[in-house]
Amino acid sequence: MRETEWVELVADAVRSDLAQWDGSLTVETQFKLPYGYEILTYGEMPEAEAISFATDFIVIEATGGGWKPRVVVEAKVGNITTHDAITYSHKAANHKSVFPYLSATLIIRPIC
Repeated sequence: MRETEWVELVADAVRSDLAQWDGSLTVETQFKLPYGYEILTYGEMPEAEAISFATDFIVIEATGGGWKPRVVVEAKVGNITTHDAITYSHKAANHKSVFPYLSATLIIRPIC
């Protein structure tokens, strides 16, 4: 099974459990979450552009007309290398610099 298929299965399982527990929480896959902003022009209202990573899946909380990311999950099928661990840790730190209350998790499915 490919990683994207496995992520969809896990996200579907989490999605159904969350729907029963709290209706304000949803799960999205391949959601682009900003990890920083580039200021394009300065002035009274600076113009900025989001710089984003696609997450494997994310738990989003609906809030009074908006949303907040609550949990970001990155997934890996097979063995994980030290490079993978460094990369995922760096992505988590970048996301937390924009959303300090965010929880980030890495799940691994060993190949059996």
